[in-house]
Amino acid sequence: MNKLLTIILIIILSFTLVGCNNSNDSKTKLEPIVATSNITSTDDTISLDIKITDEDSTLISAKAVLYKDDIIVDEVLLLEESNDISFDSLLFDSAYMIVVEVKCDLLDEFGVQDLRIVPKYISTLEEGYGRVADYNILFIGNSFTFYNDMPTMVMDIGLSNDLDIRVEQISYGGYSLSDYIEDGSDDLQEVIDKLGEREWDYVILQEHSSKPYYDKEEFLSSVDTLSQIIKDNGAEVILFSTWSYRDGSSKLSSTGLTYTEFYNALTSAYEEAAELSNTSIAPVGTAFYNLTMEQPEINLLVSDDFHPRVEGSYVTAYIFYTQIFGEENNNEYTPSGLSNETLIILREYAVEALNLS
Repeated sequence: MNKLLTIILIIILSFTLVGCNNSNDSKTKLEPIVATSNITSTDDTISLDIKITDEDSTLISAKAVLYKDDIIVDEVLLLEESNDISFDSLLFDSAYMIVVEVKCDLLDEFGVQDLRIVPKYISTLEEGYGRVADYNILFIGNSFTFYNDMPTMVMDIGLSNDLDIRVEQISYGGYSLSDYIEDGSDDLQEVIDKLGEREWDYVILQEHSSKPYYDKEEFLSSVDTLSQIIKDNGAEVILFSTWSYRDGSSKLSSTGLTYTEFYNALTSAYEEAAELSNTSIAPVGTAFYNLTMEQPEINLLVSDDFHPRVEGSYVTAYIFYTQIFGEENNNEYTPSGLSNETLIILREYAVEALNLS
């Protein structure tokens, strides 16, 4: 009988307090500053390429640390911009985690801070690498997608309900959908290559946080173009309708709109894009809006006033799971740090947003 072996690779990026890259919402491919590729595995070895992009600061040190059950079992010093590394003599009876720690120097200041988590999942059968899950979901977006490892929450909800879901993502900080379709660009080629890797069931598209408002025409065009590429590869497209910046924040003030006005502008643009491209919408922004207005004690955003806390990412994942697979859910998956009372409220508002859409 085939034995399913799952390796969970989580890349935790660390950078200086002033940052190897401290841009928040501007287009940059320095976020992530660590990229992994060519991940392969055998019965007892995992190999991968690690590339460190370090254009705006001086790299001091970097290492890849292998954990098993929260215990360090091996580490490799990364000396070059591009590194081919492998860990061997592994026993695949539980999840492994690879943490890539990067320290850099900028303006003579130095410190360490966890930035985010980026997952890479490999599933293998005894006969070799390359398992295709029952459901395959690809996310294309930016930090609103990769914060708190939201796509993996969708997978974990599925696993708790005995659904075999594979999730992957193409997400770079500050990116717009238009960045993924520039003619001749590496980003377009990455999308095309990823779409050709397997038979995707769903592809989730998430636009830059304010693009649907300040450049709606380009947003609509980008959705239409990407949706056609995706549909030509046989997958269904879902638009990730995002949320307003925190009410009263300088981030929101920069738009010139009120909290409700910005939410309405985003929602209206996504609805128009869905109609033009014949796609569906995941009404995440609606859930955020209703929770903010009716349950203000639940904080959905981190201190920068626009990226999601775990609460925000969980309600997002719950909407995607419920929209795709229905409301039958045993709710056994619960992110750490959230009370049962909060989880119940988040689930209720996720379902409500779907019923309203």
